Amino acid sequence: LSVVFSFVENWNLRHYLRKLPNPMIAVADEEEGGWNMGARKEKKNSKSTELSFKDVLSMCLPDWPLFLVAFFALTVAAAGESLIPFLLGKIIDAVALYRNTEDFHRYTLYLVATAAVTGVFTGLRGSTFMVVGARFSVRMRQRLFDSILRQEVAFFDSTKTGEITSR
Repeated sequence: LSVVFSFVENWNLRHYLRKLPNPMIAVADEEEGGWNMGARKEKKNSKSTELSFKDVLSMCLPDWPLFLVAFFALTVAAAGESLIPFLLGKIIDAVALYRNTEDFHRYTLYLVATAAVTGVFTGLRGSTFMVVGARFSVRMRQRLFDSILRQEVAFFDSTKTGEITSR
């Protein structure tokens, strides 16, 4: 649920960023020798001011080790969740068809261990994705703040204070 709220919050922030010059362009402008973002003349082949999927991925790049951990945890949790119905079937077979208490105890132990491992990796997956989402949000907000600080005075004349502070 928190991932959904984080996504919605970032989506609203992304729509506001469309009004501002792209932070990725700001980095390119800095490399060209200046931060003159408000009075910059648009070139025919210049980048769009909207954030692209590539820009979002580049902002997530510092967290790639956490993504690996999260996707590994996702894979283990999914495998465990797929194994639980199979083990339940084996437990029912051991009791109902074969009346074998040894198999019943063994498959019950497997089921408990699988459920425990699945629970741990599900929690790890959720918390890791939440940390990655929070770090991405901080990074995006920092770029927004940096972009706002680089604006010329004319930007603040045409943009209401409430529009800036509500994001």
